[in-house]
Amino acid sequence: MLPTLPSTLPNLGGHTRGRLLRCWPLQRDKFGVYLIPDDNPAIEYHFIGGCRSVEEAKTRLQEIANRPASIFGAGFNAAEVEFRERQKVATDNTLELLTEKELGESIREHYDRALGQMTKSKAIKAFLSYGNCIFLLTAVAIWLFWTHSSFTVPKSLDLPLVGNRLDGITLNRETVARYFPLALFALYLVKFGVLLRTNLENDLLRRKVLTLVIHHSWRVQQFAILLTSIRKSMEKNGLGWLVNVSDWMHDLNPGSLGNLRQRSAVSTRNEVEDAPSSTEPTPNANQAMTGTVRAELDQRLADWIPDEFDRRMHSLYFLDKEREYSRFAICFDPVLYVVSLNRIVFRVYEFLRGKGIPIDEINAPQDPYLVQRVVGPMVWILLAGHVLIFGGVMGWSFLVAGASSKLLLLANILAMAAVLIVPNVWNYLALVRRRGFPKMEPLGAYTVGPMTPNHLSLL
Repeated sequence: MLPTLPSTLPNLGGHTRGRLLRCWPLQRDKFGVYLIPDDNPAIEYHFIGGCRSVEEAKTRLQEIANRPASIFGAGFNAAEVEFRERQKVATDNTLELLTEKELGESIREHYDRALGQMTKSKAIKAFLSYGNCIFLLTAVAIWLFWTHSSFTVPKSLDLPLVGNRLDGITLNRETVARYFPLALFALYLVKFGVLLRTNLENDLLRRKVLTLVIHHSWRVQQFAILLTSIRKSMEKNGLGWLVNVSDWMHDLNPGSLGNLRQRSAVSTRNEVEDAPSSTEPTPNANQAMTGTVRAELDQRLADWIPDEFDRRMHSLYFLDKEREYSRFAICFDPVLYVVSLNRIVFRVYEFLRGKGIPIDEINAPQDPYLVQRVVGPMVWILLAGHVLIFGGVMGWSFLVAGASSKLLLLANILAMAAVLIVPNVWNYLALVRRRGFPKMEPLGAYTVGPMTPNHLSLL
Protein backbone atom coordinates (compact mmCIF):
# COMPACT_ATOMS: atom_id res chain seq x y z
CA MET A 1 0.00 0.00 0.00
CA LEU A 2 1.42 3.36 -1.00
CA PRO A 3 1.68 5.76 1.95
CA THR A 4 -0.44 8.90 1.69
CA LEU A 5 1.74 11.95 2.21
CA PRO A 6 0.32 15.35 3.23
CA SER A 7 1.79 17.80 0.75
CA THR A 8 2.87 21.37 1.33
CA LEU A 9 4.45 21.64 -2.10
CA PRO A 10 3.13 24.67 -4.02
CA ASN A 11 0.18 24.09 -6.31
CA LEU A 12 0.19 20.29 -6.04
CA GLY A 13 -3.16 20.23 -4.31
CA GLY A 14 -4.64 17.49 -2.16
CA HIS A 15 -2.22 14.81 -1.04
CA THR A 16 0.66 13.06 -2.71
CA ARG A 17 1.93 9.53 -2.75
CA GLY A 18 5.51 8.40 -3.22
CA ARG A 19 6.71 5.81 -5.69
CA LEU A 20 10.12 4.45 -6.51
CA LEU A 21 10.44 3.90 -10.23
CA ARG A 22 13.15 2.92 -12.65
CA CYS A 23 14.03 5.98 -14.75
CA TRP A 24 13.06 4.43 -18.08
CA PRO A 25 14.08 4.93 -20.90
CA LEU A 26 16.69 7.61 -20.19
CA GLN A 27 18.83 5.87 -17.60
CA ARG A 28 18.07 2.16 -17.52
CA ASP A 29 20.34 1.45 -14.55
CA LYS A 30 19.18 4.39 -12.40
CA PHE A 31 16.28 4.80 -10.01
CA GLY A 32 14.28 7.70 -8.64
CA VAL A 33 11.44 8.86 -6.41
CA TYR A 34 8.31 10.42 -7.89
CA LEU A 35 5.37 12.17 -6.23
CA ILE A 36 1.89 11.37 -7.47
CA PRO A 37 -0.96 13.74 -6.47
CA ASP A 38 -4.04 11.97 -5.12
CA ASP A 39 -6.30 14.24 -7.16
CA ASN A 40 -4.42 13.55 -10.41
CA PRO A 41 -2.87 10.05 -10.40
CA ALA A 42 -2.01 10.27 -14.11
CA ILE A 43 0.92 12.58 -13.39
CA GLU A 44 4.28 12.07 -11.72
CA TYR A 45 6.49 14.78 -10.25
CA HIS A 46 10.22 14.10 -10.31
CA PHE A 47 11.54 14.28 -6.76
CA ILE A 48 14.84 12.34 -6.62
CA GLY A 49 16.74 10.87 -9.56
CA GLY A 50 20.03 9.35 -10.56
CA CYS A 51 20.18 6.72 -7.79
CA ARG A 52 22.14 3.55 -8.47
CA SER A 53 19.81 1.29 -6.50
CA VAL A 54 16.44 1.19 -4.78
CA GLU A 55 18.21 1.20 -1.42
CA GLU A 56 20.09 4.40 -2.28
CA ALA A 57 16.84 6.08 -3.37
CA LYS A 58 15.12 5.09 -0.12
CA THR A 59 18.07 6.31 1.93
CA ARG A 60 18.03 9.72 0.23
CA LEU A 61 14.25 9.91 0.63
CA GLN A 62 14.51 9.17 4.35
CA GLU A 63 17.21 11.84 4.77
CA ILE A 64 14.89 14.41 3.22
CA ALA A 65 11.97 13.21 5.34
CA ASN A 66 14.03 13.62 8.54
CA ARG A 67 14.72 17.28 7.87
CA PRO A 68 12.79 19.91 9.88
CA ALA A 69 9.49 20.98 8.30
CA SER A 70 9.61 18.10 5.82
CA ILE A 71 6.63 17.72 3.48
CA PHE A 72 6.29 14.09 4.54
CA GLY A 73 5.48 14.74 8.18
CA ALA A 74 6.73 13.03 11.34
CA GLY A 75 7.12 9.26 11.47
CA PHE A 76 7.57 8.79 7.73
CA ASN A 77 9.27 5.50 6.83
CA ALA A 78 10.84 5.37 3.36
CA ALA A 79 11.13 1.59 3.58
CA GLU A 80 7.34 1.36 3.12
CA VAL A 81 7.41 3.21 -0.20
CA GLU A 82 6.65 0.79 -2.99
CA PHE A 83 8.98 0.10 -5.91
CA ARG A 84 7.36 -0.16 -9.32
CA GLU A 85 8.82 -0.67 -12.76
CA ARG A 86 7.88 2.15 -15.09
CA GLN A 87 5.85 1.09 -18.09
CA LYS A 88 6.88 2.04 -21.58
CA VAL A 89 5.87 5.63 -22.29
CA ALA A 90 3.96 6.65 -25.39
CA THR A 91 4.58 9.51 -27.79
CA ASP A 92 2.78 11.14 -30.69
CA ASN A 93 1.77 8.44 -33.18
CA THR A 94 2.13 10.79 -36.14
CA LEU A 95 5.64 11.88 -35.21
CA GLU A 96 6.69 8.26 -34.66
CA LEU A 97 6.34 7.77 -38.43
CA LEU A 98 9.12 10.30 -39.06
CA THR A 99 12.73 9.24 -39.12
CA GLU A 100 15.33 10.55 -36.72
CA LYS A 101 16.86 12.68 -39.47
CA GLU A 102 13.50 14.16 -40.45
CA LEU A 103 12.67 15.07 -36.85
CA GLY A 104 16.05 16.73 -36.25
CA GLU A 105 15.82 18.59 -39.55
CA SER A 106 12.31 19.85 -38.78
CA ILE A 107 13.52 21.31 -35.46
CA ARG A 108 16.46 23.00 -37.17
CA GLU A 109 14.17 24.43 -39.86
CA HIS A 110 11.93 25.84 -37.13
CA TYR A 111 14.80 28.01 -35.89
CA ASP A 112 15.98 28.77 -39.43
CA ARG A 113 12.58 30.33 -40.20
CA ALA A 114 12.84 32.51 -37.10
CA LEU A 115 16.37 33.56 -38.09
CA GLY A 116 15.18 34.34 -41.60
CA GLN A 117 12.49 36.63 -40.26
CA MET A 118 15.06 38.42 -38.11
CA THR A 119 17.43 39.07 -41.01
CA LYS A 120 14.70 40.14 -43.45
CA SER A 121 13.09 42.59 -41.03
CA LYS A 122 14.18 46.18 -41.09
CA ALA A 123 15.53 47.56 -37.83
CA ILE A 124 12.63 49.97 -37.33
CA LYS A 125 10.01 47.35 -38.18
CA ALA A 126 11.64 44.86 -35.83
CA PHE A 127 11.59 47.49 -33.09
CA LEU A 128 7.90 48.24 -33.71
CA SER A 129 6.69 44.86 -32.51
CA TYR A 130 3.22 44.55 -31.03
CA GLY A 131 4.60 44.40 -27.51
CA ASN A 132 6.81 47.45 -27.98
CA CYS A 133 4.03 49.41 -29.68
CA ILE A 134 1.82 48.96 -26.62
CA PHE A 135 4.32 50.89 -24.53
CA LEU A 136 5.20 53.36 -27.31
CA LEU A 137 1.54 54.22 -27.88
CA THR A 138 1.05 54.72 -24.14
CA ALA A 139 4.14 56.97 -23.95
CA VAL A 140 2.92 59.05 -26.94
CA ALA A 141 -0.54 59.37 -25.35
CA ILE A 142 0.93 60.59 -22.04
CA TRP A 143 3.06 63.15 -23.88
CA LEU A 144 0.11 64.44 -25.93
CA PHE A 145 -2.26 64.60 -22.96
CA TRP A 146 0.31 66.41 -20.80
CA THR A 147 1.69 68.91 -23.34
CA HIS A 148 -1.56 69.62 -25.26
CA SER A 149 0.41 69.16 -28.49
CA SER A 150 0.02 67.06 -31.62
CA PHE A 151 2.01 64.32 -33.31
CA THR A 152 2.73 63.87 -37.02
CA VAL A 153 3.25 60.28 -38.13
CA PRO A 154 6.51 59.99 -40.15
CA LYS A 155 6.12 58.95 -43.77
CA SER A 156 7.02 55.43 -44.92
CA LEU A 157 6.67 54.13 -41.37
CA ASP A 158 5.24 50.61 -41.48
CA LEU A 159 3.19 50.48 -38.29
CA PRO A 160 1.59 47.32 -36.89
CA LEU A 161 -2.09 46.82 -37.81
CA VAL A 162 -2.44 50.07 -39.84
CA GLY A 163 0.69 49.80 -42.01
CA ASN A 164 1.33 53.03 -44.01
CA ARG A 165 -2.24 54.33 -43.79
CA LEU A 166 -1.29 57.05 -41.26
CA ASP A 167 1.64 58.45 -43.30
CA GLY A 168 1.98 62.17 -42.66
CA ILE A 169 -1.26 62.43 -40.66
CA THR A 170 -1.23 64.78 -37.68
CA LEU A 171 -2.84 63.36 -34.58
CA ASN A 172 -3.99 65.73 -31.85
CA ARG A 173 -4.62 64.84 -28.25
CA GLU A 174 -8.41 64.64 -28.61
CA THR A 175 -8.24 62.20 -31.53
CA VAL A 176 -5.72 59.96 -29.76
CA ALA A 177 -7.76 60.09 -26.54
CA ARG A 178 -10.96 59.16 -28.37
CA TYR A 179 -9.54 55.90 -29.72
CA PHE A 180 -6.71 55.12 -27.27
CA PRO A 181 -8.43 52.28 -25.34
CA LEU A 182 -9.57 50.65 -28.59
CA ALA A 183 -6.08 50.95 -30.13
CA LEU A 184 -4.52 49.44 -27.02
CA PHE A 185 -7.04 46.60 -27.08
CA ALA A 186 -6.32 45.91 -30.77
CA LEU A 187 -2.57 45.68 -30.11
CA TYR A 188 -3.11 43.31 -27.19
CA LEU A 189 -5.50 41.20 -29.28
CA VAL A 190 -2.92 40.74 -32.06
CA LYS A 191 -0.17 40.12 -29.51
CA PHE A 192 -2.37 37.46 -27.93
CA GLY A 193 -2.77 35.79 -31.32
CA VAL A 194 1.01 35.79 -31.84
CA LEU A 195 1.45 34.34 -28.34
CA LEU A 196 -0.98 31.49 -29.05
CA ARG A 197 0.81 30.68 -32.31
CA THR A 198 4.16 30.61 -30.50
CA ASN A 199 2.76 28.33 -27.80
CA LEU A 200 1.38 25.90 -30.40
CA GLU A 201 4.84 25.77 -31.97
CA ASN A 202 6.34 25.10 -28.53
CA ASP A 203 3.93 22.21 -27.98
CA LEU A 204 4.89 20.68 -31.32
CA LEU A 205 8.58 21.07 -30.43
CA ARG A 206 7.90 19.33 -27.10
CA ARG A 207 6.38 16.31 -28.85
CA LYS A 208 9.25 16.17 -31.34
CA VAL A 209 11.81 16.28 -28.53
CA LEU A 210 10.03 13.46 -26.69
CA THR A 211 9.95 11.33 -29.84
CA LEU A 212 13.66 11.86 -30.45
CA VAL A 213 14.53 10.93 -26.87
CA ILE A 214 12.19 7.96 -26.39
CA HIS A 215 12.35 6.36 -29.85
CA HIS A 216 15.76 7.49 -31.13
CA SER A 217 17.74 7.62 -27.84
CA TRP A 218 18.75 11.27 -28.15
CA ARG A 219 20.57 12.77 -25.20
CA VAL A 220 21.83 16.24 -24.35
CA GLN A 221 24.86 15.75 -26.62
CA GLN A 222 22.67 15.33 -29.72
CA PHE A 223 20.66 18.44 -28.87
CA ALA A 224 23.89 20.38 -28.34
CA ILE A 225 25.03 19.32 -31.82
CA LEU A 226 21.65 20.47 -33.17
CA LEU A 227 22.17 23.91 -31.62
CA THR A 228 25.64 24.03 -33.17
CA SER A 229 24.07 23.60 -36.61
CA ILE A 230 21.68 26.43 -35.76
CA ARG A 231 24.69 28.63 -34.97
CA LYS A 232 26.04 27.87 -38.44
CA SER A 233 22.68 28.91 -39.89
CA MET A 234 22.97 32.20 -38.02
CA GLU A 235 26.34 32.84 -39.65
CA LYS A 236 24.90 32.07 -43.10
CA ASN A 237 22.01 34.48 -42.46
CA GLY A 238 24.38 37.35 -41.67
CA LEU A 239 24.15 37.05 -37.90
CA GLY A 240 27.73 35.92 -37.38
CA TRP A 241 28.38 39.10 -35.40
CA LEU A 242 25.70 38.05 -32.93
CA VAL A 243 27.35 34.63 -32.53
CA ASN A 244 30.72 36.31 -31.93
CA VAL A 245 29.24 38.68 -29.34
CA SER A 246 27.56 35.75 -27.58
CA ASP A 247 30.82 33.77 -27.53
CA TRP A 248 32.73 36.80 -26.26
CA MET A 249 30.28 37.39 -23.42
CA HIS A 250 30.33 33.68 -22.57
CA ASP A 251 34.13 33.67 -22.41
CA LEU A 252 34.10 36.69 -20.11
CA ASN A 253 31.48 35.18 -17.81
CA PRO A 254 33.34 33.79 -14.77
CA GLY A 255 30.23 31.80 -13.84
CA SER A 256 30.06 29.77 -17.07
CA LEU A 257 30.61 26.04 -16.93
CA GLY A 258 33.79 26.23 -19.03
CA ASN A 259 35.39 28.86 -16.82
CA LEU A 260 34.40 27.05 -13.64
CA ARG A 261 35.96 23.85 -14.94
CA GLN A 262 39.08 25.86 -15.78
CA ARG A 263 39.27 26.90 -12.13
CA SER A 264 39.27 23.23 -11.16
CA ALA A 265 42.05 22.60 -13.71
CA VAL A 266 44.15 25.38 -12.17
CA SER A 267 43.64 23.85 -8.76
CA THR A 268 44.68 20.45 -10.11
CA ARG A 269 47.87 21.87 -11.64
CA ASN A 270 48.70 23.59 -8.37
CA GLU A 271 48.32 20.30 -6.51
CA VAL A 272 50.65 18.57 -8.98
CA GLU A 273 53.24 21.36 -8.78
CA ASP A 274 53.20 21.28 -4.98
CA ALA A 275 53.59 17.48 -4.92
CA PRO A 276 57.12 16.05 -4.36
CA SER A 277 58.96 15.41 -7.61
CA SER A 278 59.70 11.79 -8.51
CA THR A 279 61.08 10.07 -11.57
CA GLU A 280 58.63 7.22 -11.24
CA PRO A 281 55.08 7.62 -9.97
CA THR A 282 54.39 5.83 -6.74
CA PRO A 283 51.05 4.27 -5.80
CA ASN A 284 50.48 7.17 -3.41
CA ALA A 285 51.15 9.68 -6.22
CA ASN A 286 48.69 7.91 -8.51
CA GLN A 287 46.12 7.98 -5.74
CA ALA A 288 46.73 11.71 -5.26
CA MET A 289 46.25 12.36 -8.99
CA THR A 290 42.91 10.54 -9.07
CA GLY A 291 41.78 12.52 -6.06
CA THR A 292 42.31 15.96 -7.57
CA VAL A 293 39.51 18.50 -7.80
CA ARG A 294 39.32 18.26 -11.59
CA ALA A 295 38.96 14.48 -11.54
CA GLU A 296 36.31 14.61 -8.84
CA LEU A 297 34.40 17.36 -10.65
CA ASP A 298 34.41 15.44 -13.94
CA GLN A 299 33.14 12.38 -12.14
CA ARG A 300 30.33 14.37 -10.60
CA LEU A 301 29.45 15.99 -13.93
CA ALA A 302 29.19 12.53 -15.48
CA ASP A 303 26.36 11.86 -12.97
CA TRP A 304 24.83 15.32 -12.76
CA ILE A 305 24.31 16.01 -16.48
CA PRO A 306 22.43 12.77 -17.38
CA ASP A 307 20.37 13.08 -14.21
CA GLU A 308 19.45 16.69 -15.03
CA PHE A 309 18.52 15.70 -18.57
CA ASP A 310 16.37 12.86 -17.22
CA ARG A 311 14.62 15.26 -14.86
CA ARG A 312 13.81 17.74 -17.60
CA MET A 313 12.62 15.08 -20.02
CA HIS A 314 10.41 13.64 -17.29
CA SER A 315 8.89 17.10 -16.81
CA LEU A 316 8.28 17.47 -20.54
CA TYR A 317 6.61 14.08 -20.81
CA PHE A 318 4.15 14.62 -17.94
CA LEU A 319 3.46 18.27 -18.75
CA ASP A 320 0.34 17.53 -20.77
CA LYS A 321 -0.98 15.41 -17.89
CA GLU A 322 -1.48 18.60 -15.89
CA ARG A 323 -5.19 19.39 -15.67
CA GLU A 324 -4.57 23.06 -16.41
CA TYR A 325 -2.31 22.29 -19.37
CA SER A 326 -3.29 23.33 -22.86
CA ARG A 327 -1.42 23.35 -26.17
CA PHE A 328 -2.12 27.07 -26.20
CA ALA A 329 -0.60 27.59 -22.75
CA ILE A 330 2.93 26.11 -22.94
CA CYS A 331 5.03 29.22 -22.50
CA PHE A 332 8.67 28.13 -22.95
CA ASP A 333 10.92 26.72 -25.66
CA PRO A 334 11.36 22.98 -24.93
CA VAL A 335 14.64 22.64 -26.87
CA LEU A 336 16.35 25.42 -24.94
CA TYR A 337 14.92 23.95 -21.76
CA VAL A 338 16.37 20.45 -22.18
CA VAL A 339 19.88 21.69 -23.07
CA SER A 340 20.10 24.34 -20.37
CA LEU A 341 22.67 23.49 -17.71
CA ASN A 342 21.97 26.38 -15.33
CA ARG A 343 21.26 24.07 -12.42
CA ILE A 344 24.47 22.14 -13.17
CA VAL A 345 26.51 25.35 -13.32
CA PHE A 346 25.23 26.39 -9.91
CA ARG A 347 26.11 22.94 -8.50
CA VAL A 348 29.64 23.23 -9.92
CA TYR A 349 30.04 26.66 -8.36
CA GLU A 350 28.92 25.41 -4.95
CA PHE A 351 31.20 22.36 -5.30
CA LEU A 352 34.27 24.49 -6.04
CA ARG A 353 33.44 26.94 -3.28
CA GLY A 354 33.14 24.04 -0.86
CA LYS A 355 36.62 22.91 -1.93
CA GLY A 356 38.02 26.32 -0.99
CA ILE A 357 38.95 27.28 -4.56
CA PRO A 358 39.04 31.09 -5.06
CA ILE A 359 36.19 31.95 -7.43
CA ASP A 360 34.36 35.15 -8.29
CA GLU A 361 31.48 35.50 -5.82
CA ILE A 362 30.25 38.78 -7.33
CA ASN A 363 29.52 37.15 -10.70
CA ALA A 364 28.41 33.83 -9.27
CA PRO A 365 25.82 31.88 -11.31
CA GLN A 366 22.32 32.58 -10.12
CA ASP A 367 20.53 30.02 -8.00
CA PRO A 368 17.58 28.81 -10.14
CA TYR A 369 15.46 28.61 -6.98
CA LEU A 370 16.09 32.27 -6.13
CA VAL A 371 13.70 33.36 -8.88
CA GLN A 372 10.94 31.25 -7.35
CA ARG A 373 11.41 32.86 -3.94
CA VAL A 374 10.90 36.38 -5.25
CA VAL A 375 8.42 35.75 -8.05
CA GLY A 376 5.32 35.99 -5.81
CA PRO A 377 5.80 39.57 -4.61
CA MET A 378 7.21 40.63 -7.99
CA VAL A 379 4.12 39.37 -9.84
CA TRP A 380 1.80 41.42 -7.66
CA ILE A 381 4.00 44.49 -8.13
CA LEU A 382 3.96 44.03 -11.92
CA LEU A 383 0.20 43.47 -11.98
CA ALA A 384 -0.38 46.56 -9.86
CA GLY A 385 1.95 48.58 -12.12
CA HIS A 386 0.07 47.40 -15.21
CA VAL A 387 -3.27 48.47 -13.75
CA LEU A 388 -1.98 51.83 -12.53
CA ILE A 389 -0.14 52.80 -15.72
CA PHE A 390 -2.49 51.56 -18.42
CA GLY A 391 -5.65 52.06 -16.36
CA GLY A 392 -4.55 55.57 -15.44
CA VAL A 393 -3.78 56.58 -19.02
CA MET A 394 -7.02 55.09 -20.35
CA GLY A 395 -8.97 56.88 -17.62
CA TRP A 396 -7.13 60.07 -18.55
CA SER A 397 -8.13 59.53 -22.20
CA PHE A 398 -11.83 59.59 -21.24
CA LEU A 399 -11.34 63.03 -19.67
CA VAL A 400 -9.38 64.41 -22.62
CA ALA A 401 -11.71 63.00 -25.29
CA GLY A 402 -14.73 64.77 -23.87
CA ALA A 403 -18.18 63.99 -25.27
CA SER A 404 -18.40 61.13 -27.78
CA SER A 405 -21.07 58.81 -29.11
CA LYS A 406 -22.56 56.28 -26.71
CA LEU A 407 -21.46 53.39 -28.92
CA LEU A 408 -17.83 54.58 -28.99
CA LEU A 409 -17.90 55.19 -25.23
CA LEU A 410 -19.22 51.67 -24.58
CA ALA A 411 -16.62 50.15 -26.90
CA ASN A 412 -13.83 52.02 -25.10
CA ILE A 413 -15.10 50.91 -21.68
CA LEU A 414 -15.19 47.27 -22.78
CA ALA A 415 -11.74 47.60 -24.36
CA MET A 416 -10.40 49.11 -21.13
CA ALA A 417 -11.82 46.26 -19.06
CA ALA A 418 -10.28 43.65 -21.38
CA VAL A 419 -6.85 45.33 -21.35
CA LEU A 420 -6.80 45.50 -17.55
CA ILE A 421 -8.15 42.00 -16.89
CA VAL A 422 -7.04 39.52 -19.57
CA PRO A 423 -3.24 40.11 -19.57
CA ASN A 424 -3.10 40.17 -15.77
CA VAL A 425 -5.11 36.95 -15.43
CA TRP A 426 -3.00 35.21 -18.10
CA ASN A 427 0.32 36.25 -16.49
CA TYR A 428 -0.92 35.39 -13.00
CA LEU A 429 -1.88 31.88 -14.11
CA ALA A 430 1.51 31.40 -15.78
CA LEU A 431 3.78 32.83 -13.09
CA VAL A 432 1.89 32.04 -9.88
CA ARG A 433 -0.28 29.03 -10.77
CA ARG A 434 2.44 27.74 -13.15
CA ARG A 435 0.07 26.94 -15.96
CA GLY A 436 2.10 26.18 -19.05
CA PHE A 437 5.13 24.51 -17.43
CA PRO A 438 5.70 21.76 -14.84
CA LYS A 439 4.59 22.73 -11.37
CA MET A 440 7.58 21.08 -9.68
CA GLU A 441 10.07 23.21 -11.63
CA PRO A 442 11.12 26.66 -10.40
CA LEU A 443 11.01 29.56 -12.84
CA GLY A 444 14.80 29.76 -12.67
CA ALA A 445 15.03 26.39 -14.45
CA TYR A 446 13.90 28.26 -17.60
CA THR A 447 15.03 31.83 -17.33
CA VAL A 448 18.56 31.93 -15.86
CA GLY A 449 21.84 30.44 -16.96
CA PRO A 450 24.95 31.03 -19.07
CA MET A 451 23.22 29.97 -22.30
CA THR A 452 20.73 32.07 -24.22
CA PRO A 453 18.01 32.56 -21.58
CA ASN A 454 14.74 30.82 -22.27
CA HIS A 455 11.93 33.35 -21.92
CA LEU A 456 8.32 32.79 -20.96
CA SER A 457 5.69 33.92 -23.45
CA LEU A 458 3.53 36.28 -21.42
CA LEU A 459 1.04 39.00 -22.27
